[in-house]
Formats: sequence, C-alpha cells, structure tokens
Amino acid sequence: MKFKISLSPLKKVLPYLSIILFLIVVIYTSYLYYQNSKLVGERDQSIATIQKISSELNTLKTQDPYKTNSELKKEIEDIQKTFSLAVSTYESLLDLETPPKNIKGLDELFANILVLLGKRDYTEAVKKLSELSIKIREEQTKIATAVIIPQNIPVSNTTPESGYSRQKVTTEAGDFQVDIIAADLSSTRIIVDTASDSTCSDKTNSFDTLLMNKNKTWFNSDNNVYSTNPGVVFEGSRVNFVSAVSQVGRDTGIDGMISNYPLLVSGSNISFGGDDDPKKGSKGARSFVANKGSIVYIGVVHNATVAESARVMRALGMENALNLDNGGSTALWSGGYKVGPGRNIPNVILFVKK
Repeated sequence: MKFKISLSPLKKVLPYLSIILFLIVVIYTSYLYYQNSKLVGERDQSIATIQKISSELNTLKTQDPYKTNSELKKEIEDIQKTFSLAVSTYESLLDLETPPKNIKGLDELFANILVLLGKRDYTEAVKKLSELSIKIREEQTKIATAVIIPQNIPVSNTTPESGYSRQKVTTEAGDFQVDIIAADLSSTRIIVDTASDSTCSDKTNSFDTLLMNKNKTWFNSDNNVYSTNPGVVFEGSRVNFVSAVSQVGRDTGIDGMISNYPLLVSGSNISFGGDDDPKKGSKGARSFVANKGSIVYIGVVHNATVAESARVMRALGMENALNLDNGGSTALWSGGYKVGPGRNIPNVILFVKK
C-alpha cells in the first residue's frame, strides 16, 4: 500500500513562515543593538565619572591637602625656629638683668619682635632677633671688660679639701674668680633635687636634659634615649662621668644623675676647646660639677667662656668636669647664697652629710 504526501499545504504556508522568521531576526537584531547601545552609554558614563574623579584629585593635590599641608608645615617650621630663637635671646636678655642693668633699649627691641611674631612675620622677626643677639653680645663684652677680681681674694690653684672657698685661679687664658664647694663621698651623699616631681607643663624654668631626682623620678627620659649629651651619676661613694647619657640606664638604685653639656674635662684632659656657638663663647658665670678621686666639687667660674672654664678646671687639677649652666639660673649656696640666684631654678645638686 503506498502513501502519497501532498506538498500543496506547505507551499501555501511557506511565505508566512518566511515573514515570521524575518520579523524574528529584525526583533533580535534590534534587541542586540539596544543592549550594545546601553553598554556603550554606561561605558561612556563610567569614563566621564573617572575623568571627573581624576580632575577632582588633581585639584585636591594642588589645593587641599597637599598644598595646604605643605604651607602649614612650612609655617610650623617657621614658628618652631623663631620661637627657639626668641627663647634663647630672651634668656640672654634676662642674664643681662642679673644684676639689673639699664637695658631699656634692648627690652623695647624684644617687645617689637613679639609684635612681629603676633603678625606672623617670621622673616622680619628672625632678622630682628639676630640684631638683638648682636647687641646683647656687645653688652656682655662691655660688662666682662668692666669686671675686676677683688684684690683681697687669695690666689690659689689648689682646691679646698672640704667646704667653701672663693679664690683666684691662674690659667694660660688669664686669671678667674672661682667660688667652689668640696665634699668627700666617704662622708657625703650627693643627690639631685627638682622644683617638682612632674615635668613642667610649659617652658618656664624647665629643662630638656636627662635627670633623676632624690625621689627616684626620671625627667626627660623619652627624648634622651639616644642622647649624646654627657652627664654625671652619683651612687654611694662613687661618681661616674659619662660622655653620653645614652650609656645610662634607668636604674633607680643610684642616688641621682644630671646631664648637661659640654664635658669640660675628662681623664684630666680638656674635652672642650670652644666651638661656633656664641652663647658658649660669651663671658658669663659658668657653673660646674667636677671631681678628683672621691672628692666632688660644685662651683662657679666668673666672667668666663665655656672654653675658659675648661682651662680653669684643668688648672685646678680636676679629673673630670661637666659644664652646668650660666647667667641668671646660676646659683651657689653654702650657709647662704654665695652666687645668685638671678631667677627661680628648676634643679639643684645637693651635698648631704651621711
């Protein structure tokens, strides 16, 4: 039995199928075009956003925080530099007032400098501070020239065995008046005392060097971990001068320690012969702590530079000697003040009988 398929109906439907297929292709192509256009639009929008962010970043780099921080950093550096100069100059000015002298013109110049600082004119302030420093040194030279050692002071290059002495010491750099106190560690305990047990909240009557007081409180420990400043340690019947306080631990078993600079004499030889620091090179009352064996000395060399004070220490036969301070903060007491003080002092070395 044979079957015969007729194609007549398919011929009738075929044109409609072609139209439907064409429409499907057109619709799908339109869909793809729409999706592509959407992606292109999103891409263009993303690129525009990136370009905007990049532009804003460049603006920030030139204005806020890069430029602003740079300007702030420079201003902070100017403030620190000028403040340091101002403090140093003011201390020199105070030293001229001890004892009081007629320095009205210098006071007025310093007042004008403070006005410049208030106006944030650091360049002009630094210039005026330099001028004031020169005038102060000129005044110090005049004062030093006028100083005469009293004739009734005995001439001696021999240190006292104990107690207080005022004497004239002869060196290759000239003659110098020296006030000195001696104490033997076999019968004397040496301690360092301070105005308080806490670090000063401001710079008034404060200090930056390492110190341990009688209450076993360490001062300025953090900023002296790597310090190259010399110091002296008192412990029982021993005294130890160190070339750098970085060598000193934080042992509270010692009686006390104090740091300053420079080391004047070490191993009986002069350690400081002078440098370009005008403050060390100016004449003044130079306080010191020194030793010969178990005998410790504290005292003041009058009308001397730091280098001249070192020569006095060697002339007195000191084995080791450390410069302490000068000017208004210099004081020496033995049954009453023998020297100073010109102002309140933040720390002292005390000889206490055992």
